[in-house]
Amino acid sequence: MFERYTEKARRIIFFARYEASQFGSGHIESEHLLLGLLGEDKPLASRVLNMADSIDSIREQVEATTPMRSKVSTSVDLPLSLECKRILAYASEEAERLNHKHIGSAHLLAGLLREPNSTGARLLAERQVGIEVARKLAAESRPDSLLPVTVRARPAVPPPSLLALLEEREMLGDITVAFDTVVAGHSVEIAVYEGGDESAVTRQKIRHTAQRMENAIANHQFDLARSCSEEERRLREDLSLIRERHPSKADGTPFLCIAIAGDESLQELRGRIESYLNAGVAQVWLLDPSGKRAYTATAAEGLREVTGDILRIAHPKIELDRNRIFGQ
Repeated sequence: MFERYTEKARRIIFFARYEASQFGSGHIESEHLLLGLLGEDKPLASRVLNMADSIDSIREQVEATTPMRSKVSTSVDLPLSLECKRILAYASEEAERLNHKHIGSAHLLAGLLREPNSTGARLLAERQVGIEVARKLAAESRPDSLLPVTVRARPAVPPPSLLALLEEREMLGDITVAFDTVVAGHSVEIAVYEGGDESAVTRQKIRHTAQRMENAIANHQFDLARSCSEEERRLREDLSLIRERHPSKADGTPFLCIAIAGDESLQELRGRIESYLNAGVAQVWLLDPSGKRAYTATAAEGLREVTGDILRIAHPKIELDRNRIFGQ
């Protein structure tokens, strides 16, 4: 259901469920969604709420109008109310209206305001927050490129051991690794750019913190998940400051793309590999985690299976052990 949601939007839904459990509700209601949204997306909250307002003031109003009930265990998977289901449907429509392939927090805000009789929408209306504000924020958010991008229905997941190896290699300072980016109009799991990036350590911390949070959410450890969320927010603020001082090298054309075989047909895989190479990518690695096979592709040699143990590219020099890539 949440495949199109950004990472932040998914966290909003998870924390809305946490809020519902704390209020002893049997369903996730619009007010819980609002609390999750404003609590998880602080920049958005600061833009829609007046200085005199705060998330705490909204929470106090919710508490004042909500009957006191015993808290529901966070292990209980609370369902969305019908009202919230409509809000999520409206959020999807708002994203489609803007030709956004992902649903972000601003789209959720717009969807909430399109359910005007909901508690969450009424609380926002009292603060003069209307649908026009939300739509302006959604249009400005650009959660993904508005250029035509080929995105696979079920993106493949890189082996965790590969991510660890690339993080280790990136720390040498002469390459920059970008995940889930776009090259030549096609999404790619991993792109590697020439040149070091001052933000490498912070980005590594963000990835580890996000993984800890996802694990906490999966285990219904919502207090730990919120703590991780706060830590990730602080790290992202640090990352913004670093990038202001040191612009990222992850722009232009990467010298290496690493594609992961998933549900695509061979023809689709060959099509996006060809697009990467035509855009100037020096080499493409295609990894098949299920079969533990690796392939390389260049404009001169085409697609070839790697028969040895090492995947390598000459400049900048990268050599990765195939057995370690697949965690063998």
